[in-house]
Amino acid sequence: MQVSFELRCEKTQWGQSVWLFSSATQWRVGWKLEAGKDYPVWKGCFRVPSGFFEYKYVISESGDPSGLSWENISRNRTLTIPDSHAPSSSPIHIDDGTYGCLPLRMLLKTLPPTPVRFAICVLGKRLQDGGVPLPMLVERCRFAAELYRTLSASDQAGIVILSGARVNPNSPITEAECMEGLMTREGVPSGVIIREECARNTIENILYCRALLLGVSAHPECLTSLVMITSGFHLPRTRIISHRFLEPPFGQALRYEAPPDLDISEAEMRHELEVEADATRRMPRGLENYGRSWPLP
Repeated sequence: MQVSFELRCEKTQWGQSVWLFSSATQWRVGWKLEAGKDYPVWKGCFRVPSGFFEYKYVISESGDPSGLSWENISRNRTLTIPDSHAPSSSPIHIDDGTYGCLPLRMLLKTLPPTPVRFAICVLGKRLQDGGVPLPMLVERCRFAAELYRTLSASDQAGIVILSGARVNPNSPITEAECMEGLMTREGVPSGVIIREECARNTIENILYCRALLLGVSAHPECLTSLVMITSGFHLPRTRIISHRFLEPPFGQALRYEAPPDLDISEAEMRHELEVEADATRRMPRGLENYGRSWPLP
C-alpha cells in the first residue's frame, strides 16, 4: 500500500534531511522525505506493508541515515494499514503534524478511559527566543492551576488541555510543553494534562481542543464545565471562534475566564489590541476556510 507522509519540521539546517524509521523495516532501513517550495513541510510517499507498525522521524546530520537525531516524543508514532489486495488508485495520506509532537490522531488515544466532568483549556502565547514564556502566559497558567484546584476539590474528574505549537523557530520547545512545566510547578498532576502541540493560531486552538474534548466522551452533556482561559484582550476573538466551533456541542458548559492583565505595559497592551483588531478583521475568511477544510463531527 502506498502511503504519503507529511511532516512540518523547522529544526533542520542546511545540508540536513528528515528520514522515517519504522518497525516495518525492523528500524534498520530509513525512508527519506523531501522538502520543496513549501518548506518547512517535508513529504514522502512509500510502499508500506499492511498491518500495524510503529515509527519515528529523525534528522540526519549528513544527508544519509548516519548521525541520526531521533525526535523526542513520549512514545512512538503508530499506524495501521488495512489489508487490501486491490491496488489503490491513490495513496493514503498521513498528516503527521510537527516534528517532535504527537499528532492529534495519537493524542485521542491518550484520553482518559472514563468521561470527565470538567475541562480547562489554556490557549498558548508565542514564546520568546530560548523558550521563555511571556509574563501573560505564566499568569494564564497560574490562573488555570488555581481553577483546577477549585474544581477538583469536589472529587470531580477533570482534564487540562494546553494548546500551542512551536510557533517561534528560535524556541526549543512548544508552547504546550512550556505551559505543562508551569502547570506542574503549580501543583497540577501531570496525569490530567493533555499537551496539544499542533495549533498555530487561535482558530486551530479551538478546533484541536474541540476534537480532543469530543474524544473524551461521546456524550458532551457529561461535561458540566468547560472553561476557556486566555488573556483579557484575547477574549473577544476567542468568544467569536468558540461560538462557531464549540457552542453547538458544549454550549451549556462553556464559559470564559481571564486572569488580571498584570505586568503588561501600556505600550504592550496597545500592541496586543492592535494585533487583535487586525486578526478580527481577517477572521471571517479564516472561519470560512477552516469550516470547509475541517470535518466537524
